[in-house]
Amino acid sequence: MIFIFSRTQQFKAVSLRHGNREVIVYHLFPAVRTAHYVVLRDDIFNNNMQMIEEVAFALCHVYAKATRSVSIPAPVYYADLVCSRGAFHISPDSRLVFGDSASVTSSGDSFDLDQWKRAFAHSAHSKIKEGMYFL
Repeated sequence: MIFIFSRTQQFKAVSLRHGNREVIVYHLFPAVRTAHYVVLRDDIFNNNMQMIEEVAFALCHVYAKATRSVSIPAPVYYADLVCSRGAFHISPDSRLVFGDSASVTSSGDSFDLDQWKRAFAHSAHSKIKEGMYFL
């Protein structure tokens, strides 16, 4: 019998058989955080929930600011960073209204995208705008 130990505080034992030998591996038991996803539109996976789960899980391991996996897919973190830094790109002279109601329009209101394009005056430097400078 071979024992392999990891230097962690929470352990999970896995018993593997190889021929006449049994190997017990102790490794980190992950702190599982469940997530609830709602698929609004599926043009890629054709309602294959297993594939969606695998992609979401894989994307939890590619977040550039962390050396370990994160609890939600990395693009969600990136979108949050972009939105939080978006105000730095808006001209201070603009008269745009920020708030929770800005994303909801009633039947009488219209959304003027050109107004937002004009207010987006400050662009990133040409050497960094192709990368993820918002990190």
